[in-house]
Amino acid sequence: MPTDPLSMTLSALADPTRRAIIARLASGEATVSELAEPFTMSMPAISKHLRVLEQAGLIEQGREAQFRPRRLRPDRLRDLAGWLETYRHFWDDSLDRLGAEATVSELAEPFTMSMPAISKHLRVLEQAGLIEQGREAQFRPRRLRPDRLRDLAGWLETYRHFWDDNLDRLDVYLKDMQEGDPT
Repeated sequence: MPTDPLSMTLSALADPTRRAIIARLASGEATVSELAEPFTMSMPAISKHLRVLEQAGLIEQGREAQFRPRRLRPDRLRDLAGWLETYRHFWDDSLDRLGAEATVSELAEPFTMSMPAISKHLRVLEQAGLIEQGREAQFRPRRLRPDRLRDLAGWLETYRHFWDDNLDRLDVYLKDMQEGDPT
């Protein structure tokens, strides 16, 4: 199981049920029962999805009397958006300039992994539709597919206001603290 925050975030968001839960929580906090309502699955299955989202840092559990509502935590989505931003030039450039290809051995150069390990990671990226394999003789070069990254960035953009709003409130709070008004 991945342990770095970005891998955990991407892994958690790979499931459409969990993305639907994130979309629901974007409109406000909700109890497990409220989150389970649109799905035809058991409560333990919904709880498992919520646990994955909590472990990835995408949601958190509150405490209001006997209720334990879940709410969205925007910081991991902000981090994912920042990571995607570094690749924006791939989908902003025109498609005829996107032909950069690399062989497995060229891709393996910066890493201290074996070729089978690199190949395994490339297969995962291919299955996710992020790269595609060329058919040039025995080399089989890989090419980035920017459409999937662009789609992910668009999905994240719908949630940008969550972390922007939180940062704005933090700025106001810090300013009030500096002025001696801890409201």
